Amino acid sequence: MPDYKSIWRNSKLYNLIMSNIRRYYVPDSIVFITTVTKNRKPLFLNKQNQEILYFTIDNAMKIHSFEIIAEVLLPDHFHWLLKITDPQDNFSKVLKCIKGNFTANVKKSNNITGHYSLWQQRFWDHVIRNEKDLKNHLDYIHWNPFKHGYVIDPGKWENSSLYKWINMCVYEKDWGIISEPDNIKSLNFE
Repeated sequence: MPDYKSIWRNSKLYNLIMSNIRRYYVPDSIVFITTVTKNRKPLFLNKQNQEILYFTIDNAMKIHSFEIIAEVLLPDHFHWLLKITDPQDNFSKVLKCIKGNFTANVKKSNNITGHYSLWQQRFWDHVIRNEKDLKNHLDYIHWNPFKHGYVIDPGKWENSSLYKWINMCVYEKDWGIISEPDNIKSLNFE
């Protein structure tokens, strides 16, 4: 059977569409971000790579003004709700800084020289429009480890902001254990 995904990704139309992506930078907004590793390589099963990513994020916060409101880190991708706190910055600059410096830091820690690509070229972004949209994306982020079969209790996933939100009384401690929330059943941001 033909690999239609590969055929599509190598087509001229796909390249034209991808080169014409328009990002919308809305001042003082919250943006949902999805970033995926190249070929979905499970880089973040490795604790050292997790630590390098968080170190890289901390350093990026010294350069760019942003806050990660919610997050989940899975083996081959992450989802964030990101808020840019300086009008001179934007989420593309933040992602470029993090992805580029993470790659450089991994290369350095593993004594790798030459070209080394760890990320898919693009990332998904969505400007949050209202409270319902915010809730849907919060739930999607926190449900993601269950969705991918890593845990049966979303609260047991270590690299998630769910407990932060439980402590703020946004979620109950047993949220997501019984069933997928209705508001995210049709959502797929992978």
